[in-house]
Amino acid sequence: MNELFKNITWTQYLLVVGGAAFIYYLLVLLLYFRKEVWKKLGLKEDVSDEDEPIQSDGDLNENTGGELMDDLERTVKEIGHSILVPGNKATKPELIDQLKASVANFGGLSRPGYRYALNNYIMEKARENCGINLSEEELEEAWKSLSR
Repeated sequence: MNELFKNITWTQYLLVVGGAAFIYYLLVLLLYFRKEVWKKLGLKEDVSDEDEPIQSDGDLNENTGGELMDDLERTVKEIGHSILVPGNKATKPELIDQLKASVANFGGLSRPGYRYALNNYIMEKARENCGINLSEEELEEAWKSLSR
């Protein structure tokens, strides 16, 4: 047995052991993390994620972020062109009623980020164009009174 090991140099031994370890870890990486590896390498565009939860019917009916953003832009445009125009002489309660009618179909009111953006736009334009100072609390109360 000693004769067998005398014919192998340390360089040869380390090359074989290092190569075997490299192949082993490469196989482990590919077997356990193949989705992430394919994504990083860009080899597959539409890798399905089995770990993602299945959407319920309620989730399917909700708008996606892009659709909500488009909806927010449409709502803001509508409000800016029809209600919060310079020279609008409506009183604060009339203005809030007009805003509620315009915002009633906006699906993003249930999401704080979209609601916050809409509130800021309305407060700024109401102050600039109509001379009416609306507070965030007043707008939040108006949105709560909408039937959702």
